[in-house]
Amino acid sequence: MSTFFTNLKYAIRVLAKRPRFSLVIITILTLGIGANTAIFSVVKTVMRLKSLPYDHPERMVWIYESLESKDIGAIGSTHSTIDFWRQNNTVFEDLSVNEGTWLYVETGREKPFYITGRAVSSNYFSIMGVHPALGRNFVWEDEQPGHEQVVMLSHQFWTQHFEADPEVVGQSLVFDDKSYTIIGVMPAEFGDPLTNSLLHSECALLWVPLPLTLDDRFGTGNSITCARLKPGVSLAQAEMEMKVLEERLIQANPQEMGGHTVQVVPYFEDQLSHSRTYLYPLWAAIGLVLLVGGLNASGLFLVHGNMLRKEIAIRIALGASRAQVMGQLLIEGVILSGIAGMVGLFLATCAIKALVMLAPAALPRLSHTQMDTTTLGFALVVSVLTGLLFSLIPAWKVTGFRLSESIKQGFHGQVRHQRRLQGCLVIGQIGIALTLVFAVALLVQTVIRIYQANLGYHPENTLVVSFDLPKEKYPQSQKVLSFFEQIQQRMQAQPGVVCATFNSGGLSMVSGAGVGTSFSIDGAPPVAPGHESYTLVDDVSPGYFQAMGITVLRGRGFTDEDVQLKARVCVIDENMVKRHFVGQNPLNQSIDGHRIIGVVNTLKDPEAMIHDTVTTYFPVIDRCYRDSDLIIKTTGDPLALSDMVKAQVAELDPDLAIDDMYALKDRLGDMLAPRRYITLLLGLFALIALLLAAIGIYGLLRYMVEQRFNEIGIRMALGATTGNITRAFLRKGVILLLIGTSLGLFGGYASKKILGSFLYEAQFTNLILLTVAIVILFTTGLLACYIPARRASRIDPMEALRYE
Repeated sequence: MSTFFTNLKYAIRVLAKRPRFSLVIITILTLGIGANTAIFSVVKTVMRLKSLPYDHPERMVWIYESLESKDIGAIGSTHSTIDFWRQNNTVFEDLSVNEGTWLYVETGREKPFYITGRAVSSNYFSIMGVHPALGRNFVWEDEQPGHEQVVMLSHQFWTQHFEADPEVVGQSLVFDDKSYTIIGVMPAEFGDPLTNSLLHSECALLWVPLPLTLDDRFGTGNSITCARLKPGVSLAQAEMEMKVLEERLIQANPQEMGGHTVQVVPYFEDQLSHSRTYLYPLWAAIGLVLLVGGLNASGLFLVHGNMLRKEIAIRIALGASRAQVMGQLLIEGVILSGIAGMVGLFLATCAIKALVMLAPAALPRLSHTQMDTTTLGFALVVSVLTGLLFSLIPAWKVTGFRLSESIKQGFHGQVRHQRRLQGCLVIGQIGIALTLVFAVALLVQTVIRIYQANLGYHPENTLVVSFDLPKEKYPQSQKVLSFFEQIQQRMQAQPGVVCATFNSGGLSMVSGAGVGTSFSIDGAPPVAPGHESYTLVDDVSPGYFQAMGITVLRGRGFTDEDVQLKARVCVIDENMVKRHFVGQNPLNQSIDGHRIIGVVNTLKDPEAMIHDTVTTYFPVIDRCYRDSDLIIKTTGDPLALSDMVKAQVAELDPDLAIDDMYALKDRLGDMLAPRRYITLLLGLFALIALLLAAIGIYGLLRYMVEQRFNEIGIRMALGATTGNITRAFLRKGVILLLIGTSLGLFGGYASKKILGSFLYEAQFTNLILLTVAIVILFTTGLLACYIPARRASRIDPMEALRYE
């Protein structure tokens, strides 16, 4: 221990004598450690399961059915299917059910408004291991038909609408013109996201029981199943048994269940997969920044060790072992990285605030990011490991010489051996920096192409108004249809409106969203059960294609006459033609008795940028869903019509609340916000890496020039000109840049593979992209080479010959 403190005191004295060297190392490592700490805190907040208020979350799973042969995945299950699973499985403690998001209209107050909630089975909370903060949980009797008029409140709803009244249990809440008895309030930390994504900003405000009726014997249902594995049961065991049970269901009714498959997915793995797509590339980029900083520090530390070579030689001559000398150098490295870690914590705190402030709505959990003991521990570990790793190789190389030979050669023989290591460090920094620049260039190109991409429709000047009509007031489809036809006619007559239409069931912009159904082409040979073709179905009113800016490629769209005559017609998209009408004219052919009158563009998913779905459009005639969207094409700013839309809705139904209203182009921009966010941060990290690489290249090349002062003096004494010397060192720098660039191109290719989920039509062979990325790095590298080379060419030969 006394030896450690002796080395510590000596290391502090040595570093204090070289303040500029110490400051440069601390600055370099501060950037890397601070950025890594900030990103770690973000990832920990979003991804860490133990911070979530669930009992043993690793045992919770989703159970999905899918129709893989029809490219339809993660469909809901029927109550009868779920009941069969409950009765026959041996791998789950229990299964719970919910039917997704419901919008309830609270009608017991002066002004009605929507409440977001879920209909869930009575064991929904008990499976999660969550207990109410007030009142009781749901019980089995609550989900029995006729006994479901009870409600569980979220903590947020309780505080906002009942002012945290501790006597709220037993009071009544009226929505959808029904009175519900409040039985409990959930804890404040419990947030039940409205989609299968923990990143979703909106959570359920209340829950009501879901009566599990078994009258829907087979077919595709809407219920989502969550289950808890029994202790000791693996995910593979659970999935194997569920596949056996699914086969039994198929055998019992092959006509309806044919083609169904089942999968068991870890509950939070499924919810967090989307966040990993955004966060892991950030962490990888930050790791590369730290690696560049570490290589930079290693090079400078190697320089530092060589400056101490006489002192090291004297210590070894006096009996110090190599391990003791290395220990002293490692302590110096840890001291510098420790200081950098402390400064980095302050930098990380500021960075976290910036990350939270700039984060798009798709990453709302970032608001909970903060410094805690885990983050402090991470910063400490990273600081110590960084200090040890960046100083270990230089310490080994500096102390690895024979004393007699080093004294005899004046240490120049040893220095020549170390030039290779210095060159490798320069190459490594160039390669990593170019990899980051290349990755950012790919992402920037992707974002640009996405904004320029043809989505199949034109979102400009389009206003979308979402409704969810209350079931009690609009119990019949005809009444729902009448409301939307009236509001469509009213809006069509308003100034500034080009076209007004509506989409039954709401507008879906995500690939695969919507209602899917099997179909057959009239006159085509019949197919075996389980091998039917599937299509997404969209019920729209006349004018829909015009309002959305969807191009009609062949034939025509729907007209008012089609609706009045209740014509059995349909419009298909390009994908339907490519898959089922190859080499044929689809017009006037029929699908399930509906004559094809037109072909339109296939719509692209603005998030995944794919268009592999098949969609068939039908006119809204007798069927219209309560959760439909009014779509208005305008001549100017669509949001300028907001007040007028609200006024027209109020005239039709004063008690009706609008669910949502947005400009379609703005909503698409929000969907692309995570890509912009990641690109912005990666661009910042790439600039940091370039800066660190430039500092490292400059520092190492400058020292390599100083090591060769004697050689420069001799060459100039023998007649070498200033230009010869400058070109020689520039040539050395260019060689290192070329090797590092080659390494960076390989890293760029690897980054394209890693960032595949972000890339859209970004080609590695794009010459402009390659040229820009390489010019950026070469310019930085050549500037770093030129300054020390120019300095070397101006050395006085006699001074260089006397230099040791």
